[in-house]
Amino acid sequence: MKNIKMLRTINGNLRVTLLCAAIAALSLISSGCENPHHQPGPEELIQITTGIKHNYLTENCPTGTSSCFHATISISLPENMPKDWRIMFSNLVPINQVESQYFNLVHINGDLHQISAKTLPIAANTVYEIQFFGTSPLISESVLFPNYILVGGEDGAKVITSTIEQLRQGHQLPRSQHIVPFTTPQQLLRGPDDQIAIADATERFNRFSSRRLKDKTSDPHHRIIPKLYRSNWSTETVRLESGVQLPNLDDLSIIFSERMRSAIKQRFQQNELAVNSDGMPISLEFATNKPAESYALLIKPDAIQIKYADSAGLYYAMMSIAQLYDQEYKTLPIGAADDYPDLAFRGLHIDVSRNFRDKAFILKALDQMSYYKLNKLHLHLADDEGWRLQIDSLPELTQVGGFRCVDETEQSCLLPMLASGSGQLQSNQQNNGYFSIADYVEILEYAQARHIEILPSLDMPGHSRAAIVAMNARYDRLMLENRPTQARQYLLTEFADSSNYRSIQHYNDNTLNPCIASTYTFVEEVLVQLNAMHMAAGVPLKHYHIGADETAGAWANSPACAALIAANEALDNVQQLGSYFIEKVTHTVSRLDIVPAAWSDGLSHANKDNLPTNVQANAWETLHSGGHNKAHKMINNGWNVVLSTPDVLYFDFPYEADPVEPGYFWASRFTDTYQVFQFMPRNLPVHAEIWKNNFGQNYAANANIDIQNEAQIEGIQAQLWSETVRSNAVANYMLFPRLLAVAERAWHSPGWKEDYQPGVSYTASTGHFDLDQQIAMHADWQSFSYVLTTKAMPQLVKDGVNPRVPLPGAVWDNGELKLISNLSGLVLEFKTATQQWQRFEQPIQVSNNTAISIRARIPRTQVTSREQLVSEGSL
Repeated sequence: MKNIKMLRTINGNLRVTLLCAAIAALSLISSGCENPHHQPGPEELIQITTGIKHNYLTENCPTGTSSCFHATISISLPENMPKDWRIMFSNLVPINQVESQYFNLVHINGDLHQISAKTLPIAANTVYEIQFFGTSPLISESVLFPNYILVGGEDGAKVITSTIEQLRQGHQLPRSQHIVPFTTPQQLLRGPDDQIAIADATERFNRFSSRRLKDKTSDPHHRIIPKLYRSNWSTETVRLESGVQLPNLDDLSIIFSERMRSAIKQRFQQNELAVNSDGMPISLEFATNKPAESYALLIKPDAIQIKYADSAGLYYAMMSIAQLYDQEYKTLPIGAADDYPDLAFRGLHIDVSRNFRDKAFILKALDQMSYYKLNKLHLHLADDEGWRLQIDSLPELTQVGGFRCVDETEQSCLLPMLASGSGQLQSNQQNNGYFSIADYVEILEYAQARHIEILPSLDMPGHSRAAIVAMNARYDRLMLENRPTQARQYLLTEFADSSNYRSIQHYNDNTLNPCIASTYTFVEEVLVQLNAMHMAAGVPLKHYHIGADETAGAWANSPACAALIAANEALDNVQQLGSYFIEKVTHTVSRLDIVPAAWSDGLSHANKDNLPTNVQANAWETLHSGGHNKAHKMINNGWNVVLSTPDVLYFDFPYEADPVEPGYFWASRFTDTYQVFQFMPRNLPVHAEIWKNNFGQNYAANANIDIQNEAQIEGIQAQLWSETVRSNAVANYMLFPRLLAVAERAWHSPGWKEDYQPGVSYTASTGHFDLDQQIAMHADWQSFSYVLTTKAMPQLVKDGVNPRVPLPGAVWDNGELKLISNLSGLVLEFKTATQQWQRFEQPIQVSNNTAISIRARIPRTQVTSREQLVSEGSL
């Protein structure tokens, strides 16, 4: 970091004072600078930068690879390095080859690596470069993880200051300061066949312009999100001087009426709609023979009437009233609406295992979900990097598995994977922790009041490292207490198993052994305790997601598995053990009157005839690789299929192809709100006409499976995996506003969709999704995006949730600067170096080579996109 390099030339207390000020400005760590005579430690003086040279090199690659990335770490060490020092850091993929005279660089496990000194002397304050190579291109800042850790000496482990993320002027999110910017094609692309257009001001302008209708607009008059099935609003409104009067829900025999009433009042208050006895009365009528969750709404000059099919329909009617209410004029439109959902399962998956999101975040997410009529929250509570739910009988699961730090014995915590630091960073403390039993019960009750089902998930048999390490720690504790029987009761490790394997996340010790009895004792104990929490909340456990991930190569040298296979006529080899485990555990779940759920890849390995009849399958294969056919096969299996399609529903992917945007990119280089809005969940292959694959290339999709008995998908689910999500701010940025487009597509089936037809082939040139449908879609998009930006996003900010604001597109045309937004209704702004921000209303005349900063802002808020500097020569 330039500022700290300058500090080296300053002596005495002034040097210390300036260094402390620089560290304090990061607002991320406790620097110890309260003492003005503080002497900076080596972690404050080490300088590290990381950069990508080439992502698809074909020479000098590791043995056995035809293409590789080439990257560098530049490192400068101070004089006062601790004895036997080493530096731990995370990298997306294992580093397979290293070139350095002075340093060793080795892969430890998972994403964790370590740098240490060789025998040659290393000069202080001298820059050394480590060259390294590996597979899987690294094309964004997200995968060059922050928070390198200095380990050694008597001071323990400390995060190296130069690798800490910091919030920079003109950015929505903190960025790592140690990363060399990506600028060349070899840094930005994954190979010579990568046709992705990298986002810049001109690319954005062209992309956003293609989504705008030239001569037709759609009237967003009284539109809400998700769109009502049918509505008829007059031009008149009714002013609610005294707000509204809620009916007595106790009279309706709603079991959790007080919770539900409280949830409705909370939302009305957030929308500034007063609730009191003098307000306009809301009358209720039960409607027979109506679809589940449906309602009818009639707003008259003197009363509001709701007809509802069930308590969920009643709740959603109230949410629609909250959205229809005009906070500025205190009015509701006069008219009527009928509404019901297209899909029964309208879900969000939040991974709290990789990086923890606390109870307050989850409750706030539930508020937003219910406001937009989403009804399933899939909580991913355990994975390799964390176990996040208290199990009272197995305290190590959270005491050890709920935290990451530098303890290589892993008796007190897990290894510091995923840039989790040493525990000292305030920004990373929120990534440690777990839900207590009381927390989880509160979440269940809060969700129930808002008609949201919690689907807990504790991934097995793969992705189970946190559980395995925790039960090893339990075993060690009880053996020291001379209690061997109890120590082995829940042990998940077979010590005689010498199998050598590597999971997709590069772990060699993360897979449960399906051949030892204690594995199933553990699973049943967790299930019993989990079920008890639901009973305590008065919220039945309806679904339990087992994950069903497995790891190729596991169990190959397990004596217990060899014995099991020899004794079981149905088993011939270790490849069958994954399905053996899945079949056994799904039946255990089903016997508790709980519907087992699992990811589709795990279920596809199982024999459907050996599974319970009622199973939920989350289909997550990419569409451009034929995922639509796999989803259709699962529908024909009679399973309840929930689309979790990575191409469009993985929200750990970037919004656009810009290395500054956070997120992974293995299935899609970018997924923005518009693409989610385009999604047609009942016709998956049609997307070959309007989307490209993850390398920006056209692909073909054939609807060659006839879906039997008019079966359909059960619903769709957005996924927020959290490997790169280290804060609540990043989580909200990745979720919103995309999640509102999921709510739109799950609830409302648009008239412009293309229906599924067996036997039809789709490519970019087939044209089944015709021009009239495209025009109707764009009109619908303009209407949706206007409501999104003028009502929904300002309300999100008011609710304490800052969504991502997209940068404008820009072009220079005959000396004029033109701007355009992806979302109609955002306020576009510009300024020169000597000006204040001004609102962009029309093309502006600018003198040659004048640099102008541009940004977008959410109306009636101060929340803006990041800023971008443009000039005529740069566009």
